[in-house]
Amino acid sequence: MAASLVVVACVPPPEIDSTPALDPGLRFATTFGDADGNRYVAGQTKIAPGNRVELPGGGTVSERVGWIVGIADGDDVVLVVADDTGRLGGFRESAGVAVSETLNISATSPGTPPSLVAGDGVLVVVPPATSGALATNALALESGGLAFVSSDGAVIISDGTGNRRLEVDALVDGRLTVSSDRRMAVLVNPTDRYDHGVLGDRFEASGVVFVSLETQEVVNQMTYDQDVIEGMVGMFADLDSDGIDEFIMTVSNAESGARLVVLDDESRVVAESDPIGQAGRWRHQIAAAPFGPNGEIELVDVRTPHIRGVVEYFSLRNGRLELVAALEGYSSHTIRSRNLDMAVAFDADGDGQAELVVPNQGKDELAVLKRVGDGVEVIMTLPLDGVLSSNLMAVEAADGRVILAAATANGRLLIWD
Repeated sequence: MAASLVVVACVPPPEIDSTPALDPGLRFATTFGDADGNRYVAGQTKIAPGNRVELPGGGTVSERVGWIVGIADGDDVVLVVADDTGRLGGFRESAGVAVSETLNISATSPGTPPSLVAGDGVLVVVPPATSGALATNALALESGGLAFVSSDGAVIISDGTGNRRLEVDALVDGRLTVSSDRRMAVLVNPTDRYDHGVLGDRFEASGVVFVSLETQEVVNQMTYDQDVIEGMVGMFADLDSDGIDEFIMTVSNAESGARLVVLDDESRVVAESDPIGQAGRWRHQIAAAPFGPNGEIELVDVRTPHIRGVVEYFSLRNGRLELVAALEGYSSHTIRSRNLDMAVAFDADGDGQAELVVPNQGKDELAVLKRVGDGVEVIMTLPLDGVLSSNLMAVEAADGRVILAAATANGRLLIWD
């Protein structure tokens, strides 16, 4: 077992001009994985239903675990869990054995998704800034420092160059994401004009703003007059393999319902899926990864995760997103929850092809789905012995293996190695 590293807290104070900066070069993890919003982990493992570590009662937390975040730390993986009261617990996994990890902060705000920073002998638990919105998390920046949504809808960037306040009218439960070329996406202009309200409240964003983290200025944006962006986090991924990340989001309206929309780096629409065709029906974007039978990059969502739940695979072809395969019977979200991280993608059987891990409709088992030919196969199921209460967390360890973690409403924290 590797020696534990020092765990420190980073809690930005209310005064923007005194927010401390983090050191450059540290690695960041949130409940959806990396900062790009793509729930895909590039490691490789061979998961088996019986190869499971169970920590009764979530180890050190007393209530139901709602959030899990993990990060590689040397040869180990560190997991931090938050229960429904905001109480935190820490665990270190090494070679299939998990032990408690002492944290020097005991809680964050209830409902706040925690995030972690690691590197150079330091592990940092990053709760929201004191002046930040409580339903979202602070984002650690590669160059050092933090970005977060304030409670009044501004975006605050604080690093070694100073502090910047961007008055963008951000969605206060929206989560910031960053592309490989350091464009930060912010969902903005909340509106209640779309009467659906399945994601925690009745407000959805009506636009997205892109901020250069080099200049700390807005570089471009897109605003809808009638549609809404139905989600709390967008996704950056290189769908066309040209080396530049596209931005993917779910857009909905009262006439045709939800569709997937892809923007280029100048905020132009370059592809869309067909809409569902009915209002009040949601598409939950999950991941872009080499799901295809020959390693093709495909985009996965779950259509109507609250009603029969259809996992859909899309390919970017001739300027549109074409549906290439689908399988019914799964869910990725609990209605009116802000947890949009209940599915994850990685190579779960060690063959070089990415699989999707997603709960069934009852959320009492996980299915591992593989794209084959023109369809989808269930290659494995992982019983939960309870109902999923947390996000799914997949972490790539230093040796390339992937750790999968989940928590259940009856107080179990489960880890597959």
